[in-house]
Amino acid sequence: MTEEIPLIICASGDLMGKITNSDEPVEWIAVDIGSSCVVDIALNWPPNQCGIHHLLNPNKTGWNLLLNYLQASAKVKFEIVSMKEFTKSIGKSNSLAKLKPMLEKLYEIEDDSATMETHFETTKTIEKTDKLKYCPAINQELINLYLDYWIECGFLKP
Repeated sequence: MTEEIPLIICASGDLMGKITNSDEPVEWIAVDIGSSCVVDIALNWPPNQCGIHHLLNPNKTGWNLLLNYLQASAKVKFEIVSMKEFTKSIGKSNSLAKLKPMLEKLYEIEDDSATMETHFETTKTIEKTDKLKYCPAINQELINLYLDYWIECGFLKP
């Protein structure tokens, strides 16, 4: 989970009062770090060569730890529920409605005890940009900054 994290936090935690539990790692990076990495790689890449780079946080945080940070902030109130209950709670007018099929698929996979874990290696990307190498792990301070910004711009209702 990466770019859907703000939507899940704001649309589910804020509007629904529920967020799903998960064992998924959070490899989320802020857009300013991601864009700096893209610029570093583009400016230092040899001409006429192709490459694939994974712009994920090499300092993973667990989803449940992220939920602890959110609860400790007291800026968003929610109950932690199963994926099944969570997906059933998503109404058609909720901004998560378009993600519902993907989330239901995750529930089916969890329910079947299958694993969908995919690991993207960042070692070679880190070699190309120090910005990713020194990317901070998600922590309480960063979560508070994100929540304050989302409240300020109206994305999250306090």
